[in-house]
Amino acid sequence: MMNLLETVSDWVRRNIEDLNERGEVSLVVGPKYSKSSVYLVVEISEDRDAELIVWDSGEIELLYGSYSDPVQEHIET
Repeated sequence: MMNLLETVSDWVRRNIEDLNERGEVSLVVGPKYSKSSVYLVVEISEDRDAELIVWDSGEIELLYGSYSDPVQEHIET
């Protein structure tokens, strides 16, 4: 059985072609501090991106929009 971070990483790998159509994609498995994480970035243009951080605790951070006016959402499950 996969944990949450493995599930997110697996989803990105399965959908990488679709994600790459939207922009440059990078996926980083975060260092183990108090919580492990997976960090996905899709650079849509020079001034826009979408970032998703998923922690093994179930928390999610979503940032999207322009660099000068980003939208940030934090979700705790």
